[in-house]
Amino acid sequence: MAVLSLSLSDLTDAEFNGHDFRDLPILTEFKSNQAMLADVVRYGTDLLEAHKGTGVNVLKADGSSSFRGISEGDYESILWSIPNQGSNQNALIDQVWLDFDE
Repeated sequence: MAVLSLSLSDLTDAEFNGHDFRDLPILTEFKSNQAMLADVVRYGTDLLEAHKGTGVNVLKADGSSSFRGISEGDYESILWSIPNQGSNQNALIDQVWLDFDE
C-alpha cells in the first residue's frame, strides 16, 4: 500500500467540512507491521520533550505497540530536518512513517 498522500492540512475549511474521507485507507488495507499511530511525529524538538529524548511509542496495524528508540532507524534525523509544519513537509513525514514500519 502506498503512503497516504492526503494531509488534512492540505484542505481548506470548506474542503475539510465537505470531505467524505473515502480516500483514506481502511484498516484491512494496512500490512500487519504498518505503523498507524505514534506519539511524537512533528519536529526533532518534540523528541526532546517526550520520553526524555529516548524515542517514541508506535502502534502497528496488527494491534501491537512498541517503544522505538532513537537509535532504531532514521526517523530522528528526518524529524530534525523538518523546519516547519505544513503540507510542504509531507514527503519527509511519509519517510518517518515508512521508517516506523520496519
